[in-house]
Amino acid sequence: MTGPYDPPLREVLDALGHAVAITDTDLVVRVWNTAAEQLLGWTRDEAVGRSILDLGIAPEDPGQASELAAQVLAGRPWEGSFHIRAKNGGPLIGRFRCTPLRGPDGAVTSIVVTGRDALDSRHQQQKALARLALMSRAGLLLGTSLEVNRTLSTVAELLVPGIADHCFIDLFDETGRLVRLVNVHTVGDSDTGWVPVGQAPRYPSDHPVAEALRTGRGVLLDDVRRLDATAAAAPNPAVVKWARRVGLRAVIAAPLGGPHGVRGVLCVMTSVSGRRYDTDDLDMVEELAARAGLALDNAALYDRQRSLSLTLQRSLLPGMLPRVDGVEVAYQYRPGADAEVGGDFYDVIPLPTGRVGIVIGDVQGRGAHAAAVMGQLRAALRAYAVLDLPPARLLTHLDELVQGLDDSLMVTCVYAVYDPFTRRCVVANAGNPPPLLLHPSACASLAGPADAPLGMGGGTPYEQHEYLVPPGGGLLLYTDGVVERRDLRVDQGVNRLRTALAEPPGGPEELCEAALRAAPGEPEDDQAVLAVRTADAELPMSRLTLPALPASASSARRHTREVLAEWGLREHREIAELLVSELVTNSIRHALDAAWLVPRPGAAFDVSRLRRCRRLELVLRRGRNALWGEVYDGDVRLPRMRVAGELDEGGRGLHLVDALSTQWGVRPTRRGKAVWFELTIDGAEPALARRRPGGGS
Repeated sequence: MTGPYDPPLREVLDALGHAVAITDTDLVVRVWNTAAEQLLGWTRDEAVGRSILDLGIAPEDPGQASELAAQVLAGRPWEGSFHIRAKNGGPLIGRFRCTPLRGPDGAVTSIVVTGRDALDSRHQQQKALARLALMSRAGLLLGTSLEVNRTLSTVAELLVPGIADHCFIDLFDETGRLVRLVNVHTVGDSDTGWVPVGQAPRYPSDHPVAEALRTGRGVLLDDVRRLDATAAAAPNPAVVKWARRVGLRAVIAAPLGGPHGVRGVLCVMTSVSGRRYDTDDLDMVEELAARAGLALDNAALYDRQRSLSLTLQRSLLPGMLPRVDGVEVAYQYRPGADAEVGGDFYDVIPLPTGRVGIVIGDVQGRGAHAAAVMGQLRAALRAYAVLDLPPARLLTHLDELVQGLDDSLMVTCVYAVYDPFTRRCVVANAGNPPPLLLHPSACASLAGPADAPLGMGGGTPYEQHEYLVPPGGGLLLYTDGVVERRDLRVDQGVNRLRTALAEPPGGPEELCEAALRAAPGEPEDDQAVLAVRTADAELPMSRLTLPALPASASSARRHTREVLAEWGLREHREIAELLVSELVTNSIRHALDAAWLVPRPGAAFDVSRLRRCRRLELVLRRGRNALWGEVYDGDVRLPRMRVAGELDEGGRGLHLVDALSTQWGVRPTRRGKAVWFELTIDGAEPALARRRPGGGS
């Protein structure tokens, strides 16, 4: 400001909300404040020294202008409204007051002209409505999305050109370094030198951003040129050059604060639009920054909870699937995009004699609780599977367990036992979408409706169904998130999946990927897929049916010797023959004891049952690293090891089997039982050398 006014008075005049011009008696401008610049468009340097009439502050009627000047110069103030034109030619209706100032001698020495836009109240109302609409849209975005980085970019695009020509957002990363997240501009200029997204800006201490971060409050520069702050508002020479060229005018920087401290800064600037900022704009940007900071805190909390749930879930799921002879297995698990981590689970469990248990399921609910329940169920399921329970009975036990955990809990689950030597698959389904049976050139849902989900069975026994998987075919198990969408029913999704796999791709990994691509749209729920591919070639297996007679033990040994010689396992023949002999002899001995076949009073004697007990079957299987032997008979009684006395003739057979085999066991069958043993054939140390002295396992 020029003229006989000291700096404090200049600051007072610039702080006024109304336009102020002070002229001499010739109406030549001597003082011109910031509000006058904003109202009329003339800068201080342009206005000072020129007639106020040349600047447009006068009625368009010359006669009225002369009358107004005469009245003021005579010492009488004047107030009124008239049409004027700003520097850019835009019409305004100005409300002005002209007040004469007198010197010591009482004569008029100067004139103070104050003015404002007569329609300013309506303009302010429109501006307030626009701010309210912008805050509403930005608040809705920040309050309904946990993808904060993407949301902040959208908010910046609302601010530009809503209230700014330029907007950038910087956030602190995990190391405490400030990093550029968003750059949005109305003016495309590749040579501006703005800090690129992903890089760390460096601000001088007098930069508005630095002050906002230091004080935790918003900073308003309503006139960058007045403070010579062009360099302060632009952190490198390229931006300084650009700012001076386009005319950087006003800056607001506000910290993104929250309950856990400042997380970053939001900065808006004006240039080519010529807009100025006031305290209302500062309040709005501060409020918006506060909401963004709260959204960042909420997103960080959500990310921690989601990470905890996902870590818990992944720690409870198998990291690597076991290798199983005759099959290839793969899985895919993907958390839902817009949901917390759920309770989807899967597992592949090696079973005795080369068979494999395959399971997939979904615990109702979200978050760490669902993941914890899933872990309990998976552990229980593996324990039941180790007992070699049939699928239907296993699901019945799980149903009782789920009801004991939580009356309101519901779990869907499919459990299947597949035998790669016979290609037979036994499946039980508790409320899960139906597994798919894959043929080399077709895909079909496994027949039979699903039973009630676990926890909802009410004690009703589950059913199981048996299928034959063709060579080169396979199975696909999946959770409902794979086939269900908001606008797509489960049955429709299953049909889409079957169509997509009508000609199944090559390996199990490709099967999983194809299954996840089958349903359109973004999944809302977790997705789990388990694919099993069967080998084209038959696995080595031998069957021999024998009568329950003492001479059959010799036949069984001879058959075992011949089969192992054919398979190239001569070094294991001695132990295998001994184990087969013990199991066959034990089966024959108990088959001849028919006391357990005595019918209940009034019931007829079951001759067919007796005939079954008079026959037994020896099955030998060779896997990649193991040899299995099984003896099937019609006796439902399960053998157990007992302590034999010194004078007892029997009671030591199972102790011998336990000492010589890698492992052994027994499982019930539909027509009796099967006793089995396993020998390791991977070239490792012989079984006898691995046993502790005394014959313990």
